[in-house]
Amino acid sequence: MLVLSGLFIGVLTAIMVSLNGILSTYIDMYHSALIVHLVGLMTVSIVLLVVREAVGKERHVPLYLYSVGVFGVLMVVLTNICFQSIGVSLTVATGLLGQSALSALIDHNGWLGMPKHRFSVRKIPGLVLVLAGTAIMIIY
Repeated sequence: MLVLSGLFIGVLTAIMVSLNGILSTYIDMYHSALIVHLVGLMTVSIVLLVVREAVGKERHVPLYLYSVGVFGVLMVVLTNICFQSIGVSLTVATGLLGQSALSALIDHNGWLGMPKHRFSVRKIPGLVLVLAGTAIMIIY
């Protein structure tokens, strides 16, 4: 089930990159990022109302973790820039390559407080395939 969820994330990413990019052709990329995040805020607010999740019951959250909002804005703006220049497939492919490489490092080293999942030689072919596929897309 988790693998299917991961595949669904990939599908959603391709749709999101496409729609963000199209939106940014109608309005500038910064206003499109604003719209994306405002609609996201409204969506999660409705979900919280529906599931009746209490606000403020979380324990103390380190301040640096709130920087994730900055990463979200950067992702939207950068995907809009890439979309306009290199299209959806190469934007998603290069993003996947970056995600794969950094996530392997994060897992292996336990960075950001994550549990360590040691990198094994068996994972190398997967990373090589992602790299090769991305390289082929860039060349052709």
